[in-house]
Amino acid sequence: MKYPPCITYVGGKPFSVPEGMGEGAPRREVLVTIDTKPYASKPPKESGEVARVSNRLMSIGPAVATAEELARSISEGRAFLPSVNVGKRSPDTWTAQQLFCIDVDNDAETLRRCGHTLPYFKGINRAFALGLPLIVSYLSFSATDMSDRYRLLFDMGEPTEDKARAEEFGAALLAAYPEADQSSTQLNRLFYGTDKEVQLWAPRP
Repeated sequence: MKYPPCITYVGGKPFSVPEGMGEGAPRREVLVTIDTKPYASKPPKESGEVARVSNRLMSIGPAVATAEELARSISEGRAFLPSVNVGKRSPDTWTAQQLFCIDVDNDAETLRRCGHTLPYFKGINRAFALGLPLIVSYLSFSATDMSDRYRLLFDMGEPTEDKARAEEFGAALLAAYPEADQSSTQLNRLFYGTDKEVQLWAPRP
């Protein structure tokens, strides 16, 4: 299957920019909260860093960013929060969301639940085959040559303040990707960036 063009970011810099996606191309805007602190690896759970990241994201608050800014930030190892939550990071405080992210770990739980894993390139293939609005994809900090662990970000096109619609969109993504962590689309989930390549996909015509 032929993929649409994409910009690949490595360490915050565009590694390859196809024609039509460089300077002068229309910029897509997304509503998202992006952390100010880059990480070179995923902080261990026992470090307490998740709470610090969460508090920092809530302090920063959501803003409109370009898709390029988001992809670049992820490639710098910055965490991000797709949902807009007020006061604290909880599904009960959700007010809006445009981006939805699914997390595919391809671990023992994936095998137990599905009986198979889903390699990175096949996950991307599926998105385009199903006509899903994939905007960013990347292998996570914990991915190895022997284990594809990755995230796929999907763009609704504009923020929704309709919680039922947001939950429906998230449920549809999980139905399309039963291999994904089934808590991926919770309306308060934060995601870490990566030390690997990040692909920013061109919108499909």
